[in-house]
Amino acid sequence: MRRCSNSERNGWCGLCYSNRKGRSNYRGHSHYRPGVKWKDYEMVMQHMRRSDRGNGQATPANTAPPDAATKQKLPGLWEFLTETEWDVGEPRVTGSITFFAEDGMWKACLSDRDQDLVAFVAADTLTKLFLRADEGIRESKLDWRVSKRSQQSRRKGG
Repeated sequence: MRRCSNSERNGWCGLCYSNRKGRSNYRGHSHYRPGVKWKDYEMVMQHMRRSDRGNGQATPANTAPPDAATKQKLPGLWEFLTETEWDVGEPRVTGSITFFAEDGMWKACLSDRDQDLVAFVAADTLTKLFLRADEGIRESKLDWRVSKRSQQSRRKGG
């Protein structure tokens, strides 16, 4: 480990300290970390590529992608995410789903943006997560709660 001249003179250097804590990366000071080589970066990013822009044809907003297999396997989830009208013909804001891994489990937050409600689902595999979410929607088993976003807007008077 190389010490900077300020650290040698005074026994302490704020830039060395900042490098050590990982807050910054000052060259010439203790705990400096050389930058990542582009070759290494490309290896890390091999699974994250910018998607193609498509065929250049515009698709209407709120149009579901054509995916008959998913619609057949997960009808409740498909309807929740894609339906733009209620059964009485009134317009509906489509739902959304955010899924993530936490504490060794797959978890999902289903957000009913039309009614400002959220529900959470968890499973040990991603497949089970989607099946559980679909079943919960179809059989009305989800514990829907008022979203925090909705509560905050009510407090502000909006």
